[in-house]
Amino acid sequence: MSLSKINDLKTFLQAYELGNITKSFPDAEEGEMEDFDGVRIGLFGITGSGKSSFINSVVMALKDEDEGPAVIQSTGAEGTIILEALTITDGFTLLDTRGFDLLGGDAEKEILAILNGDIKDESGIDRKKTVKTSLTGVGTVLRDETHVVLWFVKASDPRLHTGAYRCHMDFLRQQLLRRGVGTMTILTHEDELGAQENTPAERKKLADAAREITGSIPDNTYFLTNLIKGQTFSDENRLKVLEIIKRSLELSESTIKTRQTKRKMRAMMSKR
Repeated sequence: MSLSKINDLKTFLQAYELGNITKSFPDAEEGEMEDFDGVRIGLFGITGSGKSSFINSVVMALKDEDEGPAVIQSTGAEGTIILEALTITDGFTLLDTRGFDLLGGDAEKEILAILNGDIKDESGIDRKKTVKTSLTGVGTVLRDETHVVLWFVKASDPRLHTGAYRCHMDFLRQQLLRRGVGTMTILTHEDELGAQENTPAERKKLADAAREITGSIPDNTYFLTNLIKGQTFSDENRLKVLEIIKRSLELSESTIKTRQTKRKMRAMMSKR
């Protein structure tokens, strides 16, 4: 394991500012880029998929700490009932969303509202009420949107192969594609895979099944061992977490650029 690679990634991420990767946003409105507080990375997944553990891992990897700020969900239970925005550096924020049991109409609207920026940071989410949000994402404020989506899927979940998740994700997958929002697939609980499940052929089957749910491409798919309190945070996991964040920043800048181009094209079409 190359410690120099870990240190290089840490240095890059700690100093990251929006535009460090793409450099140019030709379709940005005047002054738009100065209004951004940074990239917004949305973490979504079924309850117990490992989002809170990932947040701890990011903080620990960047700050060389032995314990992160959030509760480590080693039992699979998640308690997020607000849209918690954790500003990790000045350059990016992690949006810790509430876990879902299964995705349906109300859950889809909640996710769209977060994507659109209609649910404000640190605000409560009442699932007994219908969330009002745009189904198209047109007319939203780009700086408030979610710029990349990380889908967390438990690698050892037997429902991966039953098609139960895919049918619930069809609508959201199409929405993200239409909006041009980048997606990543994080297969968690890698350490729970048995010897037979952990062969290259079986890992490929797991990754393929997860991508059918999330719509990510192979280059944006990662296996990850969840951080468990009291256990050593290995350099291998540290490197993987840092790589995931860097890739999410690359996709975020691409999303912003794509969203700006789509907005410009709509404006041009409306004038015809």
